[in-house]
Amino acid sequence: LRVGGRGNKPVLTPVTLDLPDHMRIEGGGKLSTYDKSIINGVTSLIESGNAVFSIPMLYHAMTGRQNPTSDDTLYEEITTKLEKMRRMMLTIDLSEESEAQYFTNEQGEQIELRDLQIEGYLLPLNKVSGLINGKKAELYQIIQHPPLYSYSKIRRQLASVNISLLGAPVNNNSTTIPLKTYLLQRIELMKNQRNKITQTKILYESVY
Repeated sequence: LRVGGRGNKPVLTPVTLDLPDHMRIEGGGKLSTYDKSIINGVTSLIESGNAVFSIPMLYHAMTGRQNPTSDDTLYEEITTKLEKMRRMMLTIDLSEESEAQYFTNEQGEQIELRDLQIEGYLLPLNKVSGLINGKKAELYQIIQHPPLYSYSKIRRQLASVNISLLGAPVNNNSTTIPLKTYLLQRIELMKNQRNKITQTKILYESVY
């Protein structure tokens, strides 16, 4: 496995996806905005053509910073959440949408789907540990596309923005990373002409 700039394709844009209301997580768990930031980071790595990634690479996809100065605590937080999510089972029930023949392909042709459900691990990842250049390292191998990623592809609801927009001059931590994720999502929803959103202001109350 090659690790570093030469062995991996760069992440040019962060990618966000919608979390559908009809999504069920095994055990009744819920995803926080921080969880979504991590899922978006993994999705961005997949979209950039990476099959293997490290925590620093994921951090870069989440924050836009390639040479982070964060302490080990943040890395441990991201690792802990990633470990939890790669063991979660997820079911997305698309019965109502497919009955309405909601889906279309890239050519605009309608696809008839009925009683469709997507099920799988929230983040299907293998963990690889070993000594690389004499140092202990942990890498994650993407086994297959996560169900949420496949769902967003079907619905054509992947939004990409320039990664420089993540480079706000703030310390990246468990509070500011979800905040940036939330703001980017709201802005992209406003920009999407297929949405019926006319409000161009984001209230501080909603952010809070």
